[in-house]
Amino acid sequence: TRHHAAFAERFIRTFKNMLHKRIDNDNKADVYALPQWIDYVDNIMITYNYKNKHSSTGMTPDIARRPANQLEVKTKM
Repeated sequence: TRHHAAFAERFIRTFKNMLHKRIDNDNKADVYALPQWIDYVDNIMITYNYKNKHSSTGMTPDIARRPANQLEVKTKM
């Protein structure tokens, strides 16, 4: 964990920010039925993996995971 803890911590912070944004802006949630965080996980992970470009690689995680891009990703990190 010496070398990769920063990546994990940054992902956790990003995930929490995305989660809080969705919970705060949810119009379907009423006062009596509070939304559960697990209801938002699928949408957050789709957004994170397929729509958000990372500043370190300039690619989405889905594109960066492809074998053709492995060398480029490793050189940027």
